[in-house]
Amino acid sequence: METNIKVYSNLNFVNNNNGEAKQITIYVKNGIIDEISYAPPEKGVEFIDCNNAFLIPGFVDGHGHMTHLGKNRFEVDLSSCKSEEDAIDKIDQFYKQNKSLKCILGGGWNQENWEPKSLPNNKKLSLKFPDIPVIMTRVDAHAVWVNKKGIELAGIDTNTISPDGGEILIDNNSNFSIKLRDYRFKILIGQLNNLDLKIKNFKAFYINASANQILNKYSVINLQFDNQVVCVKI
Repeated sequence: METNIKVYSNLNFVNNNNGEAKQITIYVKNGIIDEISYAPPEKGVEFIDCNNAFLIPGFVDGHGHMTHLGKNRFEVDLSSCKSEEDAIDKIDQFYKQNKSLKCILGGGWNQENWEPKSLPNNKKLSLKFPDIPVIMTRVDAHAVWVNKKGIELAGIDTNTISPDGGEILIDNNSNFSIKLRDYRFKILIGQLNNLDLKIKNFKAFYINASANQILNKYSVINLQFDNQVVCVKI
């Protein structure tokens, strides 16, 4: 075999069309995939053992939002904040300099740069700003951090119709659960503490269950435990 070829074996690849997982071997030549095989490497061929890891197809998309870039110059920039408290202090400083605002807008926060690395809820934000709506967009613009006043003005409550693609449920004790459109099971999250760990546990469960084609055999996926996912079969 050519010396400029790297071989990766013991890889699992999931077919997006039917959800079927198969073990593959990949041959990479000069940094480019040269061959994908469903057979293991020939005897004597050196290879990198991927230990049954999953290969996820994807792409990199580079783009910009020029209008938003200009708009952000007049909002709170939380990109340098190192904690939830740090972000709230920066919002407070901004508001003190802009008392005429009817709504505080901003963003750029990233909990991965915080200590602890956990998603914020709106408890501290609401205590600091009880009378003015505060809406802070995450760095990737895929999440917003909103105080209680903002939620109230938006008319969001336990009777709000969920957006297309899922259902968010809140009980009287503020325990959250999620119902996905494409599957039968309900996901029990409970309180929002340790949310990052709960999402991580669900991802691990989903990858394994998807590979074994058993996702539709469950009615409940319970994430309320730190070190395990408890499932109820249909």
